[in-house]
Amino acid sequence: MTILLATSQDELEAIYRFRYAIYIEEMGKPMPGADHERRELRDELDARATQLFVKRDGEIAGTVRIVWGADGIPANYAGWYGLEQFMGFSSAAFSFTGRMMVAQKHRNGPLSMALAKEAYRLGCERGIAFDFIHTTPPLIPLFERLGHRRFTDNFVDPDLGPRTPMALVLSDYKHLEKCSSPFLNIYREWSTRPNPVTWFKKKFTTCAPA
Repeated sequence: MTILLATSQDELEAIYRFRYAIYIEEMGKPMPGADHERRELRDELDARATQLFVKRDGEIAGTVRIVWGADGIPANYAGWYGLEQFMGFSSAAFSFTGRMMVAQKHRNGPLSMALAKEAYRLGCERGIAFDFIHTTPPLIPLFERLGHRRFTDNFVDPDLGPRTPMALVLSDYKHLEKCSSPFLNIYREWSTRPNPVTWFKKKFTTCAPA
């Protein structure tokens, strides 16, 4: 399954229309910020987020959005996830994954997992320590299976209703192993890559000191 990165305006607008179809037309969510004339659902974070998607038969079948802490942390995210408790970490250590949606006819297939795994892989690539999500209480077991953990109080989103914040510690191998997380193989791939400092010192042992 090929996971695509949205780079063109046409691709982004197709994602916004897909969101509108899922959240508003199918689920009946109010989503006050939606553009009903263009039938698009977007917000101010979309311009700087990473947008992943999958196509089936020429149409978008699933998508997910990643907001990187290095680009700035929205105030509502800081409140939702109690980020004052993570003061010892740079904002670059955080990512926020959301807006995951899959077309109804593909919800029992592997598409959701493929999107989640690609989001995890990108987090490893960027050196992310913590990825944050919020979900509905019935979906908590699914995300616990991936390796996410509850760590702070629930909140109520005015558009989506009750939400449970969860955090994924990307490098917690023991926890991922305990959960039999599908992220394990991706973690193993990244964790076994050579440490650049160790590699350089070993490779160039005969170099004269600067």
